[in-house]
Amino acid sequence: MFSIYDIMHDECRYGYVLDKCYDWLNMLIAMEKKNPRRFREFKYSKQTMYHYLDRIQQEQNIYD
Repeated sequence: MFSIYDIMHDECRYGYVLDKCYDWLNMLIAMEKKNPRRFREFKYSKQTMYHYLDRIQQEQNIYD
């Protein structure tokens, strides 16, 4: 069983986790541009995207 500590200190897994987080953010940005109704249906907002982006960057600063 992996803990968060193990995930963040295993560089291969950490890179994969970050890539998937950025992929998810890119998907939200594309959804907002191409299908704004669906974007609002999921109750996403610009604030949500910036919140997750800040969290990812804080985690990167902690573990880098």
